Amino acid sequence: MNIFLHRFSLNQPESAIRSLYSFLSSGEKIRASRFVFQKDKDNYIISRGMLRSLLAHYLNCEPTSIEIVTTEMGKPHTRPQQIHFNLSHSGGYVLYSFCQERDIGIDLEYCCKDMEIGDLARHYFHPKEIEQLDKCSSSVDKEKKFFSYWTRKEAYLKAVGLGIGSCHLFSLNMSSTPSYLPCSMDSFPYWKIISLPLLENYASALAFPVKSTEEEITISPLLI
Repeated sequence: MNIFLHRFSLNQPESAIRSLYSFLSSGEKIRASRFVFQKDKDNYIISRGMLRSLLAHYLNCEPTSIEIVTTEMGKPHTRPQQIHFNLSHSGGYVLYSFCQERDIGIDLEYCCKDMEIGDLARHYFHPKEIEQLDKCSSSVDKEKKFFSYWTRKEAYLKAVGLGIGSCHLFSLNMSSTPSYLPCSMDSFPYWKIISLPLLENYASALAFPVKSTEEEITISPLLI
């Protein structure tokens, strides 16, 4: 099985933004018009337009011909579903993942120094994870472990199509890399969750189902 990753900068010239805007559906253009701040509008256009461009590459079609819908929990997919994909943006980048055979989830977080990680952990993390954070010997170690937990948990939740409100209902074993969680899908007993060291000052993670803990998966970072 192959998983393909793409990274794209959200810092784009106006000409590129106009080009990506032309790929959007009428509904996406309406949504873009509702953003109050120009930067948020541009980020949406860039991330969504590039998604369509990449999907067109994998599906060998025009970006405007692709129908993208979302589940009740907001997970996007094509209709009909021809490829599995997920995306996440934070700071100045957007990260995409694509797979022909299986569901996937991806998360990207800018490691902001001003974030109140203690409050976030108490609100969203499992008690076992909070206990592990409290054992960290320094603030640097605690911050690193927090973002590792956060991105892995988010990647898993996005893969299974659940919201952030379910984050505290399960715990990850961070003493091993990768992490594994039970999977209820036929032929796939586990979710495999790995960290992706792709960008300095960012944390990212990927989640996907596997047939066994020994199954080999090829992850190809095609960075833009």
